[in-house]
Amino acid sequence: MTDNTQLLRTSFEIQITSPPSVPIIRGYASTNLLINGSYLTLSCQSSGGYPFGKLSWYRLENERLNSIDNSSIIFPEKNLVENNISMIIKPSDNNLTFSCQVNNDYLQSIGQILQKNITLHVACKDLI
Repeated sequence: MTDNTQLLRTSFEIQITSPPSVPIIRGYASTNLLINGSYLTLSCQSSGGYPFGKLSWYRLENERLNSIDNSSIIFPEKNLVENNISMIIKPSDNNLTFSCQVNNDYLQSIGQILQKNITLHVACKDLI
């Protein structure tokens, strides 16, 4: 009796991913008034996730998000990703909304983006 069966083999790759946290915006609270000509830095941070998330800043203009910065800095020892934008405040910035979005392989696989928005309030003659 002979055994003519062949040994079958297969291989596969497992990709382990997890979502990062919803972004947090630091540097300004929408309850405060900004002064024309002042300098403002907004910091967007997200923690966790595998792989780390990528942070992007957008400006909401005419109901459309326009990309303004997508350079993230990864701090692996803190399990944190950060993206900062800086600007000099102008009266035209009043009621301008900025959005920080985080994305990674996991979020892409489920078609989701996490974001946090902040609206600037500038002290203008009309407001005082």
